[in-house]
Amino acid sequence: MTLPGGEIDPDREFQGQIFARHKIADESWNPWRIPGFIHRDTGIFLGAMGVASVQVAKFNGGQTAVIKHNCDILFTFVMEGSITLKGHGQEPHELKPGDAFVILPEMQIHYSNCSCDLELLEVALPGEFEAVIIDE
Repeated sequence: MTLPGGEIDPDREFQGQIFARHKIADESWNPWRIPGFIHRDTGIFLGAMGVASVQVAKFNGGQTAVIKHNCDILFTFVMEGSITLKGHGQEPHELKPGDAFVILPEMQIHYSNCSCDLELLEVALPGEFEAVIIDE
């Protein structure tokens, strides 16, 4: 693909942001903030200078926990597998590939009945936020 700027310069800034390329084969899985999950970072956090983050998380087995966060926007898309999402005071929702949800700040949620092939794509604005485990 021919780039509009002509030359390739991975360190070039675009209004304070840099190019991010996520190549799955080069990425590694690390523990995630939610017990029972691992994740890989896509590089968007560094590329966007912290304005946003995009991560892929997958279920790694074990017990999950009730959690809450203080993120302005926390959007999640189910890429593979299935999951039950339960918000505090709400009925559980069974989710499958193609489903998406947004978790409001400070809302207690629980991911359960996670299939072994579950993969989630999470977009957060801002890219850095606090998440608290309520119980395990």
